[in-house]
Amino acid sequence: MPTTVSLALLLIGYYLLRRLYIKRIVYIHLQNEGYERNTILYIKPFTSFLKGNKKVLVAVAIKEDDKLYYYYMNGKKNVSLDSYIRNGQEYIM
Repeated sequence: MPTTVSLALLLIGYYLLRRLYIKRIVYIHLQNEGYERNTILYIKPFTSFLKGNKKVLVAVAIKEDDKLYYYYMNGKKNVSLDSYIRNGQEYIM
């Protein structure tokens, strides 16, 4: 019978793998949109306090673009733009 610690470690591992998976799907989406590898400054998944599919968001910064984009995975391998920040102002899609 699994212990509480092993179940907790299993859940943490699943959650970390899910974040990496969503990051990869967003990266592939950006490449399909025409962004090259060297134009993406950073791409970082993080936990948000939103519900549902928006629980894991991915922050994306593009070279020579003053916006910071937030993407989430909407369904199976579908990526949607949640919002972006420009000059400290958030714009929700």
